[in-house]
Amino acid sequence: MEEDYGSGDKGFDRILALSDGVFAFSLTLLALSLVVPQITSGQPEIEIYGKLIGEIPDFIIYFWGFLIVSLYWTGHHRNFRFIRRYDSLMIWCNLFMLMFITLVPFIVNLNIKFGNLQIVVVASAIFYSIPGFAMTALWQHASKGHLLVDKELSEDMIVLTRNLNLVAPLVFIASIP
Repeated sequence: MEEDYGSGDKGFDRILALSDGVFAFSLTLLALSLVVPQITSGQPEIEIYGKLIGEIPDFIIYFWGFLIVSLYWTGHHRNFRFIRRYDSLMIWCNLFMLMFITLVPFIVNLNIKFGNLQIVVVASAIFYSIPGFAMTALWQHASKGHLLVDKELSEDMIVLTRNLNLVAPLVFIASIP
């Protein structure tokens, strides 16, 4: 039985709405990794400044996580500018990628608490790379033989998009100590 490739209907809009929602929720959850330092009434200002300065490493990790989710959202947006139809394999590739996007806040929390451990650095690089590899698999499936993409899309653009999808995950893998 040949699969019916959806296009121009609510199914495609639902895929994009779910994806955007997951990205937005993950970006929001990242802020929960930040903790307001314990400050007591009447505490000297210099101590308060010291506690706030002590939070800078956590903010850097938060910004890094925000950048990673944003990077993958822009890649997802780039891919879906060209995708015109969908099938069940594309949906599952998208869901697999989104599953790992939802784990970014967990990985950020892990780095805030235990970022000095090599196992955390290695696990972070691996987990941060998986959405990019999943997005590349989605793109490969969608663009092979113009199965799900615009039939007029040039081969150069297909290759460029694939290569752009691979940059972030390959950098994360290359960063493993």
